[in-house]
Amino acid sequence: MFSCSVFSLFSQPKTTKTPVKAKPPKFVEVVEDDKQLEVEPQAKFDRVESNVEYVIRDEKVILFEGEVYALDLKLPEFRHVIPDNEVLKKVASLSVKELVGQMTQIDLALICDGDICALKSPQTLVKEKLQTAFESYAVGSVLNVGCGSGTISRERWIEIQKDIQIANSDFTSHNIPVIFGIDAIHGANYTKGATLFPQQIGQAAMWNPDLIQKAAQITAYDVRASGIHWNFSPVLDLGRQPLWSRFFETYGEDVMLAEACTRAAILGYQDNKPEFRVAACMKHFLGYSYPLSGKDRTPAWIDNRTLREYYLPHFPRSNSFWCINYHD
Repeated sequence: MFSCSVFSLFSQPKTTKTPVKAKPPKFVEVVEDDKQLEVEPQAKFDRVESNVEYVIRDEKVILFEGEVYALDLKLPEFRHVIPDNEVLKKVASLSVKELVGQMTQIDLALICDGDICALKSPQTLVKEKLQTAFESYAVGSVLNVGCGSGTISRERWIEIQKDIQIANSDFTSHNIPVIFGIDAIHGANYTKGATLFPQQIGQAAMWNPDLIQKAAQITAYDVRASGIHWNFSPVLDLGRQPLWSRFFETYGEDVMLAEACTRAAILGYQDNKPEFRVAACMKHFLGYSYPLSGKDRTPAWIDNRTLREYYLPHFPRSNSFWCINYHD
């Protein structure tokens, strides 16, 4: 997974002058290494050696230097934004298995009748497989890669989503719903009767971000009508390696055009009424679209200057558009 901390690599001073120490924003709490940090949230997270879980106590706590907690607010990823206290409580209540499960995503084929990439039609969930996924592994997310599912009717999609949530509720006790993700990059192509659009390279060729945003809104509508809340789109990869087999998935080679298209797509997916929007997901891993050999998922050799000038810019800018998620 790509971490926001990578962007700190590009924030080094470019001159020999002594850099001026900038004042942090008001919402950033500066942590001094030699001082104690008083945490405002009311929950206390104590380590229990017997079962490696965290116990919640409703009292204020001071974390000292050297203590290691899964939710230690001194860690860099928690310095800038303190999550809602209820979220901290929920995460702290999970066992190690449940924490790992929440970070695990399986394909729909693993819980359906039939073999992977050869599911029986109509697509039917199997109770025993569901029990294994949720009771034994506490799986937190399911995706549809499409190799075996095929195109499914809207009504069937809704039944599948409902049955997954029921099974999750029956075989787990944490009350965290399963999140289901799907690739609807140019329309909800896994839902029968949905509206389809050109691939991203064709959309970019229009030079019309407004149309791209409208297409994304329609896609979000069809995805939500299928009972799905998470879309693995848009693709932020630049199309600068003509040998790459997934070139057509990009918004082309130009950074400015790709950024404009990306912004339009994210707004189309997310900037709508709650019942009509989905969580956008910018992908893939930085530099993924420039493999040296041209073959997919092979090493990319990119010099630092090219990486910064072409491949990096619209990733952090997509965060400024409030893109919900990142996918590698």
